[in-house]
Amino acid sequence: MNLIADSGSTKTEWNLVMDSGEVITLKSCGLNPYFLDAAQIADIISKELIPGIPEPEKVEHIYFYGAGCGTPEKCEILRAGLAQHFGHGKIHVFSDLLGAARSLCKNKSAWVGILGTGSNVGFYNGNTIALQVPSLGYILGDDGSGVDIGKRILQAFLSNEMDPGMQERFVQEYKLSKDEIMESIYRRPLANRFIASFAPFAAQNKSLMNIEKMVLDAFRNYFEKGILKYPQYKAHSIHLTGSIAYYFSEEIRKIGKEMGIQIGEITQSPGKGLVEYHLSAADQLP
Repeated sequence: MNLIADSGSTKTEWNLVMDSGEVITLKSCGLNPYFLDAAQIADIISKELIPGIPEPEKVEHIYFYGAGCGTPEKCEILRAGLAQHFGHGKIHVFSDLLGAARSLCKNKSAWVGILGTGSNVGFYNGNTIALQVPSLGYILGDDGSGVDIGKRILQAFLSNEMDPGMQERFVQEYKLSKDEIMESIYRRPLANRFIASFAPFAAQNKSLMNIEKMVLDAFRNYFEKGILKYPQYKAHSIHLTGSIAYYFSEEIRKIGKEMGIQIGEITQSPGKGLVEYHLSAADQLP
């Protein structure tokens, strides 16, 4: 059996490929080594993943693609957490961007991007990520992400910039005071998840002019700070994955047309494509 995982900051999709070819899909919360240490990762796996795996000791390979796994040090944190349950198997940890590329592009060159809780973008040469725009995290970066859109919604609400009807709709939906919001952002862990949880409000109200402008500005910034600085950006299309990319695909394609960017495939999750990739590359990968 092989286990293929794609993890963002909010959730992880695990695809267990049985020897029979059957695929069992399981879910857990996100496992980002910037926010969790090896012991916390192992604990989440124990509670949220292991109960769903028949005979976990028979898992031979784990291919883990994760947010925050861009350096050897962070990959080692993930590997250490996984090894507490799958030490008998071979554990491979890669960046989430490589996972998106393998899922969307297989062995073809293209720009590839992630728009979920966070955001990322780079150029895939059909084998590796040959060029990656620096990912600065939810405080300094993550343009176009759920955190970015959620932040814009919160700024409008807390600054009384929403029209009265929308302000009331927000209050009814979330029932949070300003103090509760500020406490969650500045004093509680995993603030990025909390901020991104307000992005669905934008999705539900994106037909309203001021919400639409927020969203379009977010994606415009994503492309401007991402691929537009590279002269060769027009030579290849960009493929995107993630919940924000999926639910705002119409707006993304609108901005792509405006900016002369070829928007290719958009998927909600890389999981299915990664399973296909690993099944087809079974004899080539470690």
